[in-house]
Amino acid sequence: MNILYDFQIFYEQIYGGVSRYHMELVKVLNQYYDCEIDIFVIFSRNFYLGNYLGKNRMHTGKLYKKIVYNHFIKKYFIELNKKNTLKKIEKENYDIIHITWTDPYCDMAAKGKLVVTIHDMIHELLWEKTEFAKQEIEHKKRVIYEAEAIIAISENTKQDILHIYPDVPDEKITVIYHGTNHLPAPVCPKEMSVPKRYFLYVGQRRGYKNASLFLDAVSGILKEQRDIRVILVGGGSLLKEEIEELRRLDIRDFVIQYNASDGELAYLYENAICFIYPTKYEGFGFPVLEAFDHGCPVICTNSSSLPEVGGNAALYFEPDNVQDLKDKINHVLSDENLRRQCAAAGRERVKLFDWNKTANETYGLYKKVMNRRIINL
Repeated sequence: MNILYDFQIFYEQIYGGVSRYHMELVKVLNQYYDCEIDIFVIFSRNFYLGNYLGKNRMHTGKLYKKIVYNHFIKKYFIELNKKNTLKKIEKENYDIIHITWTDPYCDMAAKGKLVVTIHDMIHELLWEKTEFAKQEIEHKKRVIYEAEAIIAISENTKQDILHIYPDVPDEKITVIYHGTNHLPAPVCPKEMSVPKRYFLYVGQRRGYKNASLFLDAVSGILKEQRDIRVILVGGGSLLKEEIEELRRLDIRDFVIQYNASDGELAYLYENAICFIYPTKYEGFGFPVLEAFDHGCPVICTNSSSLPEVGGNAALYFEPDNVQDLKDKINHVLSDENLRRQCAAAGRERVKLFDWNKTANETYGLYKKVMNRRIINL
């Protein structure tokens, strides 16, 4: 089976869950399945692609580590990538063309072969309708209708697609869950004195990520039990308005922001009281599985895909209910037996999400697409 993965996400992302997802698929498909995989991209700074070059039958354009990267350069390389990808599609006899993001530039050239993975419908449901968001929505809409098959990474994402575009056939969308990206061995952070007791938050904090609700919920607990801290991993340094909010809540001295390496993040999961994920919407939710993998109790919202991923291993609260979240945190904080139960359930739950399983189901979908095209010829 000859498969092309296009340039889009490997050009756009240096790190990120979407590019990691595609590289995990490539690694397993190349190793265990009868696949010849082409990833064609001119200029990529992607970490996962860079680590994988030259180790298999995958082919790619040159990987440039340093380049002047501005709006005009970006636009030039996007158009160059599109032009050269279309040439490859015309020249090569690909069985499947799996586009890695939602610009449908190759839909007609890939007629009957096009597969796309839809990770979420955040732009459509939650984002303000900026010009950028409007363009993303239009691109995604077109590719949803033009693709031969759609992979949704959760049942929730599938239902969101069908809700927004009710005339899309249900059978066109297949739910295939992600696997688990295991973090490396835990490493104690070198640039931070890790408190003995802390709540852990990971990722971006603005908008639908709902970090302000989390901080509101824990503020009283932090002032009552003054040895507990909050560690915010990633998401960039605290903004001025965030610092002002922490001061308003009178917890500025209790909150630490830290940009952790993967090994340090593993350490922070393993030693936290619990991981709290207050996001209102996720297409999947990798951090939940990372926490499970390291025996960290999880408290998250009961919205979007999170109950699918967390199952009976997480504790859930209503997304806009501060008191509900505070009650769940106090429950975990006061009940050591509950923490042990959550840790054990999480370690079992994470075993259900495996990249070999993801690749096997994706390969099965590719074969269905090929068979349908043969029948229609």
